[in-house]
Amino acid sequence: IGVQGIAPYFIDVQATAFIGPSGHIAGRAEFEHELLFTQRLIMQSLVELSLSGKDDPDRGVGAGLSIGEVGVRFRYEIKRELAPYAGIVWHKKLFGTGDYARQRVGDAGGWHMVAGVRWWM
Repeated sequence: IGVQGIAPYFIDVQATAFIGPSGHIAGRAEFEHELLFTQRLIMQSLVELSLSGKDDPDRGVGAGLSIGEVGVRFRYEIKRELAPYAGIVWHKKLFGTGDYARQRVGDAGGWHMVAGVRWWM
């Protein structure tokens, strides 16, 4: 179940709730904002938060706030339908989820470079 819309100051908001077959409940909230430098060069900032209703050790997810992500991407729209982008994202597994990640692989997140092409028809 989810909702999507635009908040004041043109912030794109998506909120999604997930309900599993065993009664497990989770949620995710995403916030994005676009700043146009020109008609083609755009900076997109984003914040994403994930929550979990209960511990799930098999999947390495702890109850409560589990994942946080903050980033910025720059894209150049060659055409509206085709836009390569590059950016940097800080991704972190938090609280119980971070504890599970540190026990398994010793790392709960950090900085990542991202690049790709946004394409639609």
